Amino acid sequence: MAEEINKKFGPGSISDEYVRKLRRGDIKSPSVLMASYLAWFFKMPLDVFQTATDDESNEPSEIANKVMAELQRIAADKSRQHQESEPNETIQVLARSAGRLSQEGLRRAAKYVQQLEQLEQMEGQLQTDGPPENH
Repeated sequence: MAEEINKKFGPGSISDEYVRKLRRGDIKSPSVLMASYLAWFFKMPLDVFQTATDDESNEPSEIANKVMAELQRIAADKSRQHQESEPNETIQVLARSAGRLSQEGLRRAAKYVQQLEQLEQMEGQLQTDGPPENH
């Protein structure tokens, strides 16, 4: 990720260590400049970072945590894809679309994704276990 950002915006724009700290949660809110680099990398609007904290606690919001988890997953996928040098357009489309959703839309999308994941797990179990026997 840092390599691609540095190619686009110049050497030293962002470091691997900074990206690691973001992923680990050591850095809770990136600066506007760093957020703009990340938004460019993930092809998302910059305003996705405006949901970064809950007003009262100044802690990352539930939505921000979900977005960061998804960004981490996408970054891992992108890293894998970069090694294979074949980008996954579906993930990019999902990430861009999610960036344009309202907070309620993000919550609904997260719920749908969780339900789809559960459905796929159940389908996978049925395939490995086989159909139930009739007695």
